[in-house]
Amino acid sequence: PKKKYTNIMGALVIASFVVTGVHAQVPMPVPALTAKGVAIYGWKDEVQTPIYLKNEHRLYPIASLTKLVTAKVAEELYKPEQLFTISKAAASTYGITNGIKIGSQFTRDDLLKALLVNSSNDAAAALMEPVGSKTFLSRMNEILHTNKYTTTSFVNPSGLDPLKKAIKPNRMTPYHLTRLLNDIYQKDPLLVDIMAQEMVEITDLKNGTPSVLKQTNILYRDDLYKDKVIMSKTGLTNLAGQNLAFITPGNDDYDYISIVILGSKSRAIDSKKVLDWLDTTNENFGG
Repeated sequence: PKKKYTNIMGALVIASFVVTGVHAQVPMPVPALTAKGVAIYGWKDEVQTPIYLKNEHRLYPIASLTKLVTAKVAEELYKPEQLFTISKAAASTYGITNGIKIGSQFTRDDLLKALLVNSSNDAAAALMEPVGSKTFLSRMNEILHTNKYTTTSFVNPSGLDPLKKAIKPNRMTPYHLTRLLNDIYQKDPLLVDIMAQEMVEITDLKNGTPSVLKQTNILYRDDLYKDKVIMSKTGLTNLAGQNLAFITPGNDDYDYISIVILGSKSRAIDSKKVLDWLDTTNENFGG
């Protein structure tokens, strides 16, 4: 029989713990995580049930998780076949993406692949250029505020730490990142399909040169965990630490489970601990 995550909340043998003032009950000790903020929810018929929460309503820098919103705006503003020529400014953005260089040309969807799979800052800058930073960021923040994903405003499409210390980095709470991740999973099959891939190929249409890009989430390359990730996005900056937001498969009780990890010293170790913990609690208290 399939394992049941709801038994985490209703087992006969339980232990109490307190996380940021929120009392919850679980049958097994919660693993020691380095992450500052964590939100784990089970979803059934679009209703979310908390499994584990830590500082879920506190704002944290989200680094490249920003690109979830960048991708949504790019989908809205541009057609799939639109070509983008990589400018010197875009190519000079912090970080290097294989195949993306000055003068190269890519479709919108190839830039989305670079953006979401390889977390390309060059792609983020290139997607913003046709309409300009003011228009693009305005639409990003409109999406954020209309959907109540955050009360703050984003300052760039990449999630890079601002150069000026007086400017706050892009910030969200673990809870609202959960809502954003779920909305994409439910309503945006293109982005889900892209983020499900371990590797993608993009083609510079100026000279027909293909480039292969790898997932920044190393769970995709771990045989013990790769089947536990349906879609994911990573983030990493000095201010944010290591971030990870992903969807893992559900069971009879949950259609799927969303996991958001922010401010971690090792998102790989923390996410593996969470997945192992879920498996262990199910084995001991499942049906």
